[in-house]
Amino acid sequence: MSLSASLSNALSGMGVNQRGLEVLARNVANAGTPGYHSQSQTLVERAGDRSSSVRSSAIQRSFSESLQRHFNDSRSASGYADTRAEFLSQLEVYFGKPGADNSLDTLYSTFESALQAMATTPDSYASRASVLNAAGALSDRLNSLSSGIQDLRRDTESRIASAVEGLNADLSNLRDVNNRLAEVTQDNGARA
Repeated sequence: MSLSASLSNALSGMGVNQRGLEVLARNVANAGTPGYHSQSQTLVERAGDRSSSVRSSAIQRSFSESLQRHFNDSRSASGYADTRAEFLSQLEVYFGKPGADNSLDTLYSTFESALQAMATTPDSYASRASVLNAAGALSDRLNSLSSGIQDLRRDTESRIASAVEGLNADLSNLRDVNNRLAEVTQDNGARA
């Protein structure tokens, strides 16, 4: 083995050790960071006719894929439940609590009672006026309910659009990071 080959091997080993120290430093620096997974360096021996060397292969993350999937599923289910509860709470405000003066069921019962009273005394002006008043109150409440639900729908669509825009921006950033990682991997793939 020539002196230049020996120096090349030594330089290769020092470069690999330097990258190993960088990985170790990242692990120590991010030890308390939520979501960070420790990394390790993979070494590959390269044997040639006259010499051998070591190069750094991919950096491996240490994490449990099934645990991560379970965590993501749980977060998704929790987010769904929170969003659904918020939506139903707002919907309950629009419908009103059962038995309350301005609730849909009370207004409908009042209208139904007025219709029954008018059926027994169809000639009574008071019973006809009562039906008209009850129908007007029920109609106003239904219009208000429809308007409120449409506002809720528009708000939900707006929130979905914002979430999609944010997700698209995150995916674009991820694509850029992946492209940069591919470039770095190609550069580091050369003999270390």
